Amino acid sequence: MRKKDKRTIKDKVVNIILGIIFSLSPFCGIALTIWAVADIENYVAPYGFCFVFGGVGVILSYLVSSRLKPLVLKVNKKVKDYYQLRLFLAMGFLGIFLLVGVKFNSFSSSLQGKFKSQIINKTERKGRYMQAGFNKLHFVINNRPVEIRCHRKIWKDKAIGETISLNFYESKIGFDYWKLNEK
Repeated sequence: MRKKDKRTIKDKVVNIILGIIFSLSPFCGIALTIWAVADIENYVAPYGFCFVFGGVGVILSYLVSSRLKPLVLKVNKKVKDYYQLRLFLAMGFLGIFLLVGVKFNSFSSSLQGKFKSQIINKTERKGRYMQAGFNKLHFVINNRPVEIRCHRKIWKDKAIGETISLNFYESKIGFDYWKLNEK
């Protein structure tokens, strides 16, 4: 085999691998983001959490895609709009870092308090087009209102005035959260 043939085979293999990475990245990113968002719904500061870990993911995707750009343009000369590939990679990194952040936050958290509190209200919103549905139980703990999102089955089984155990977890990285003690 000639040297040029070996190089074209290597370029084709690299092109296929990069194609798979850039093609699967948005789908994996969306799936991992959905998984992560389901776990952060009872965080005290969920938007700050998403901003920090999502931001880290986007910045790292920019750095990685900047490093990959010369390789992609060398291997596939048909690529005219590298910006779109950069966005695909950013979606993947966003999902990965949100999920890693959720797992890291839960491992670095410790139980700070167990509370028995009475349900003062229940809220339900049915999911519609462009609106997510949710079920919330409302409590007052230490003279502060607390809303806990929960599974629909729990929401239906519990009545206003019923007492439920809640756990408060404090995180070393600053993203505290509530959990229903379902035992």
